[in-house]
Amino acid sequence: MGDIKGINLVTEKPAVEPNMLFLYLEELRAMQQVQEARCKTLENKKDKKAAKVNSQHLKVLLEYLDEDFAETKKA
Repeated sequence: MGDIKGINLVTEKPAVEPNMLFLYLEELRAMQQVQEARCKTLENKKDKKAAKVNSQHLKVLLEYLDEDFAETKKA
């Protein structure tokens, strides 16, 4: 992924262009639902907490993408 335009993984803070994320919007939405379901089924507290945090982070990302690309999605 390091050679793909719009993705920079060699800096201290990895960066991905929002346009690139928009291409994977539905996959991200599915991943968020999987993490949400894992929260309910996992027994290990550490794994359960990690799944919950992942789900929350993905939810924020999806809200941003839905808001930022609302006009694009209409078209």
